[in-house]
Amino acid sequence: MRHDSNSRRNLSILAWRRQNHDLRAALAQVEDELAPARLNIRNLAVRRRSLARRTARRSRGCGAVACVGRSGGLDPAWLEQPPPPGRGIDALAQEAAAGYAVCAPNLERPIEIPASDLAALDQWVSRRMGRPVRAPDLSGSGFRLVGGRLVATPNGPAGMFLYQATDGARVAMLVRPMEIDKTASMRRRVEGATEGYA
Repeated sequence: MRHDSNSRRNLSILAWRRQNHDLRAALAQVEDELAPARLNIRNLAVRRRSLARRTARRSRGCGAVACVGRSGGLDPAWLEQPPPPGRGIDALAQEAAAGYAVCAPNLERPIEIPASDLAALDQWVSRRMGRPVRAPDLSGSGFRLVGGRLVATPNGPAGMFLYQATDGARVAMLVRPMEIDKTASMRRRVEGATEGYA
């Protein structure tokens, strides 16, 4: 009995050794090959650091646009306009005007988080922007903060803060990270029935 079990064990060991020998022989050429550059651990680490630096640079610049509706209604031309060009200040101005045209005229629910919960609003927008963002205080100009919301743009999420004067006039400010035009001077812009500064 003992002899049979030892013989079977020895045969199994021999079979494993033969299998190992066959695998080594079949894969000998592959073993000496260099790993592709895209799988090289150093290249992966460099790429990861480069991506982290680009992401940090993008989140440093944050553009803002203030918009005021001239006619108080939604301009149908907005529905026909092409998407904003590129990622710069011109695109930001178009995104702000589009967000304003959709949200500001809505008297029932123009915002998602009211000014009474300002800390939550600032935290929510900051988290989506990847940097600290605070709703500006425009009370010195006669506008009180109504609240804010996130707005989807072709260039990612943006935060929109809505303000209202005692006469009912509304002003919105849109902010989002900028990749280019980070230090562009503000100038007046007119987009359909909406005018603003970007």
